[in-house]
Amino acid sequence: MATKVQRAVAMSTPPRSAKPRSVYSEQEKRSLLENYDLEVEDKTRAFNSALAATLSSFMLRQEAEILKIPRDLRSMTLGQLEAQWGGSWAGTVQRIAREKMEEREREEAAQREKARLEEEAKGKRKRAEDEASASSRTSKNARKDASGSNAKIPLSASKRRLTSKTPRSKPIASGSSSGPSGLPQNHIFNPLLPTTPGFARRPRRNESFFSANGSPIVILGSAESPSSDALANEAASDDRITDDSDDDDLPDPEAMETKLLAQRATTPPDSKPSRRPKRAPSLFFRQSIAPNDLVARDTVGEDDGPPLEPELASIPLSDGRTVTFNPLDLSPGRIDAEMEQGGLGENEKVRVKSKVKDAVFQALTAKMEKWKVLG
Repeated sequence: MATKVQRAVAMSTPPRSAKPRSVYSEQEKRSLLENYDLEVEDKTRAFNSALAATLSSFMLRQEAEILKIPRDLRSMTLGQLEAQWGGSWAGTVQRIAREKMEEREREEAAQREKARLEEEAKGKRKRAEDEASASSRTSKNARKDASGSNAKIPLSASKRRLTSKTPRSKPIASGSSSGPSGLPQNHIFNPLLPTTPGFARRPRRNESFFSANGSPIVILGSAESPSSDALANEAASDDRITDDSDDDDLPDPEAMETKLLAQRATTPPDSKPSRRPKRAPSLFFRQSIAPNDLVARDTVGEDDGPPLEPELASIPLSDGRTVTFNPLDLSPGRIDAEMEQGGLGENEKVRVKSKVKDAVFQALTAKMEKWKVLG
């Protein structure tokens, strides 16, 4: 048997190469790792914030979608919603409302039918009771008739019962049912006018006033002033007033028209006619005259009567003139304009205004007193 001989084998190993030298130092490596950790944290934070925003938007959209669902359908299960689905939320709500209305109508119809059956049953019972009572009454009447044919047994006086009839009280009749009404039934308007007028008026020309006992009535009037052309024109126009006009302190349209026609007739053709007729002045400025000549008292007679002019008031001025006016025919604006045309000073204007105010107040008071006496 051959023997194995072990031979030494020489192996050659490559030489150990030297480690490559790192480019970064230890401090730079640590700083790089720290920067990497910071970037990882930043990315993680960004991912978490994006996830939170996505979740919040999803929750908002979910709540909005839930709010879109009608309130009646939120408590329903999916099976109930599928059974009553009408194609949309509005269609489903209308279908549910229609089914509820139909159910309510069926219940009402059932209740009406039940009430009708109960009424019929009550009517049947009532008719049966009426028939039974009628039959019992007929049987009782038959027994009474049979017993009435027999002789009546007289009762003793001690067993007789004394009964007193109470008189029936008559019902009180209402006033509306019987008896004539106190109110007038025929509303006929038939007023009775008094034989004498209810208010007095001034006498006209050639007219006399007498009292109830036959004595003449004295009326305070104003005489015409010979120095005033305006008063003469007014007196002439008053003479043309018709007999049916009353003294109401208002201008007479017919008299004014007659006066204007007379003025146009006397105006020469060369002069231009004014488009608006001028109204007579309220204040008359003249030289001072005696008061007895300005305001006169006339006694009513048969042939001569007082004029239609009302009593005039006069105010003496400091320059010797006198202002004459009718207290019942004035207006503040015209008084101011006429005092301005008359050339009065400021103090004179104030004094004249005060006097005019007092005269107007006295005239109105006297007028009201006359109406009180007549009332």
